[in-house]
Amino acid sequence: KLSGAKFERSSFNNASFYRVDLSGVNFAGASMNSSVFDVKSLEKVNLHEAQLERAKFTTDKMSKVDFSGANLKYADFSGVQLFNCDFTGADLSNARFDNAFITACDFSGANLATVFWDADNLKKNISNDETRFPRSYTPNPSQMRANR
Repeated sequence: KLSGAKFERSSFNNASFYRVDLSGVNFAGASMNSSVFDVKSLEKVNLHEAQLERAKFTTDKMSKVDFSGANLKYADFSGVQLFNCDFTGADLSNARFDNAFITACDFSGANLATVFWDADNLKKNISNDETRFPRSYTPNPSQMRANR
């Protein structure tokens, strides 16, 4: 159990987190490229400005995870249910959200220009004028509302 541990600016590249409790863990600024998160749920985890390029999340549910300013290029969130997560200013270039359900997450200033997702699975999320959307996506107020 790692609940509440502090690993700011640590290196966990290519790590595998398998069935471990990461609730409340602080990974702010950590390098975690190509890591695999195979856990039941991720709750209140701080991944602010973490390097998570090509990370794979095979968790059932994410809640209140801070991905603000994180590098999530090519990250895979397929099949995950995301609730109240903070993606403010994150780079989600080529990230995958296949069959993922995304609810009440903040994408203000995030780069979503090349993200793969099913827009029908978006509910009550937040964006702003700096959020970069895929060309094929027009924000629908029930899916993505502007934060003013």
